[in-house]
Amino acid sequence: MFSLGIGEHAHLHWTDTSRELLVSICYNETGWQWSGSFLPDHLGDTQLKMRNYVLGTSCMIRVEVQNADISMGDEKIIGNIKGNSGTNLILLSDDDTGYMPYRINNFSKEILRIYQQRCEIFDTHIHCYASNPYTWDEPCNPHRLVVEVPGERVLGLYALDDVKEYMPVYLPSTSEKPERTFFVSVHAEGATKVLSVLDSNYHTFNEVKKSSVPHATEKRLYDHSQVRPADYKEKISISIPYIGISLINSYPQELLFACIKDIQINLLQSLDRQKLSMQISFIQIDNQLRSTPYPVMLSFDSGKSRDDVTRSRIEKSNQMNFCSSSSNPVFCLEISKWKKKDISFLSFEYIKLRMADFRLEIEQEVILSLFEFFTNISSGIQYGIRPSSNQYYGALLKNSSSFVQTSENFRLNADQSPLGFAPVVNEKSKKTAPLPSIIPIGAPWQEIYLLARTQKKIYIELFELAPIKLTLSFSSAPWMLRNRILTSKEFLIHRGLMALADVEGAHIYLKDLTIAHHMASWESIQEILIRHYNRQLLHETYK
Repeated sequence: MFSLGIGEHAHLHWTDTSRELLVSICYNETGWQWSGSFLPDHLGDTQLKMRNYVLGTSCMIRVEVQNADISMGDEKIIGNIKGNSGTNLILLSDDDTGYMPYRINNFSKEILRIYQQRCEIFDTHIHCYASNPYTWDEPCNPHRLVVEVPGERVLGLYALDDVKEYMPVYLPSTSEKPERTFFVSVHAEGATKVLSVLDSNYHTFNEVKKSSVPHATEKRLYDHSQVRPADYKEKISISIPYIGISLINSYPQELLFACIKDIQINLLQSLDRQKLSMQISFIQIDNQLRSTPYPVMLSFDSGKSRDDVTRSRIEKSNQMNFCSSSSNPVFCLEISKWKKKDISFLSFEYIKLRMADFRLEIEQEVILSLFEFFTNISSGIQYGIRPSSNQYYGALLKNSSSFVQTSENFRLNADQSPLGFAPVVNEKSKKTAPLPSIIPIGAPWQEIYLLARTQKKIYIELFELAPIKLTLSFSSAPWMLRNRILTSKEFLIHRGLMALADVEGAHIYLKDLTIAHHMASWESIQEILIRHYNRQLLHETYK
């Protein structure tokens, strides 16, 4: 057990590994009960319900689990600067956003009793024609809600995360009440799922009745493909037939040439949704180095293509359709966002990404050339380096005798920089230089409490990344050093690549990733993706 005052922090170590990895919270005041448990190694946000059995009140606490190696703005304030401390940061704050993931609507003259499955002692009563926000008492228990009419019967066990219409529930007549039929359904209002209980004796719910009776035993999850493009009132379609991108370093030497064809972008908007749909039919990246054994670096398997007449007809008919109905694009992205405005977070209905099978053929020389190129670019951005050329500065300064020495300095800087950049001193870089390379969490200058207020949250109902299948070929041919000395990072990469055996036609399979009903910061979402693909790549490496 750990005690924390307001604004304090403590290091949490797992003392008994035989017990389940769960954490609960309780206010150190009279009448407060222990909250439900959360997983301290599960990145993202969790809402915990705090109950006071003396006062009969409840409130919400937001728990944010993040990677400790994060930054706020442009400055690193906690964790390790190198980003590999392996520590999770748990932030506890009052949940004053007003957001609740669920709401229960009672459209009947009965008092409803609701509670989470296996948490019957934490029940809530909803009076007739009342609405009650709801969240789970035990986030780690099954997300099932029991709804019952006290003294009569249980209406059912409902999964609030599934948008669905349930089979009608019949209650027989009593000496005081006539027979009743209740319709139960779950629908979405932005990021909030709403469970509605309706008494057919006082309301007509024909749509629910007609759709529920024929499919009473069928689980009807919300299918995103059922939303037709015609349902969107505002549409913008962008078609780009061809894009060519050439990457040239400062020598100058062309490193890569990328070709992208048939880009279709659809922007759709309805009363409650905004949708972005993008698909690409052809992507290829060519290695432009003369001595390369692999002239084509990245190519997609076009697979089974149809004849030109059929393909042209299909593309015209499906110009405004979504990716699922297109003719086998190599890259497909779908994003649907709820329009409900909330200053505390962004709400996404779904994010889906799919890539076709592709071939990746790389060699050592092009990797090191790209590393050198992007290192110079990043250093220019970090230290305020401005692009320069002898011709530009000569034309600018040749008529001013007072700037002769300055011109010589610019030329010297341009000769020393492979990209022809002239460095400019940045005051922020001076300020952060004296900090230690490893920063302990809880250092005096750290402002951890600000993280709970400054980071923008996102809610994703469904985040889906399809499996990635690729064929990898790698050549570790000796690399010519171009008459210069390697930096420490380049030397390590060079040694690692030289030690890597040549690979020809290796099949790599990266499993899919699905995240459902999750709220977190952008940084936590990125960390989840990195952890997932790191595990997959390590598995494929040692396979």
